[in-house]
Order: sequence, then structure tokens, then C-alpha cells
Amino acid sequence: MRCKTARSSQRNRNALIRFEQAADPGAERVSVILGQNAAVSTVLEWSQAASLAREALEAAPDHARLYNDLGGIAREMGDPEAVHQYFEQAASLAPDWDPPRQNLADLQSWQ
Repeated sequence: MRCKTARSSQRNRNALIRFEQAADPGAERVSVILGQNAAVSTVLEWSQAASLAREALEAAPDHARLYNDLGGIAREMGDPEAVHQYFEQAASLAPDWDPPRQNLADLQSWQ
């Protein structure tokens, strides 16, 4: 129980750091939402993280990191079809960026 409480406390501290980063008055809207998304993901609020990422897509529909984040969120929520779709979209938007390609490779090794 003590270990679980310590992990929860650390997640809460990490969430607070992410929210503070997102509160930078000079940050772009997408950056703010990415910070909020990271914060809620830190405390395992996956449906809220997905909502924030989809909101950010309205502002930046070609933002590869958002699709990659949505793929990770979909994986945590147990939606394998969406996982593949989001990682594929991220990889097509940023072909030189490794994370979505690595995530797709990881998906293939899990199957």
C-alpha cells in the first residue's frame, strides 16, 4: 500500500509540473493542450487525455505528435483499431520522426 501511495504522489507531482508548463502565457494553443494532455495522462485519466488531444487536432490537424499521443491513449484504453490508425497517421505526417514508426513496430511484435 505504501508503494502504491508513493507512486500516486509522484504522478500527482508530475501532473502539477505538466499543468504549470501548459500555463505559460506565451505558449501556443496546441502546446497548452499538449501540456494538459500530458498532465492528465500522468494521472491515468485516459478519456480526458483523448478529449484534449482531439480538441488540439481541431487547431492543428497535421500535428504528428497529437496522433502519436492519441495512439498511446487508445492503447491504454484497449482500442487496437484506433491505436493502429493513429500511429499510421502520425508516421505519415512525420516520416522522419521515429516514435510513431517505433510504436507501429511494437504493435506488430505484440500481435
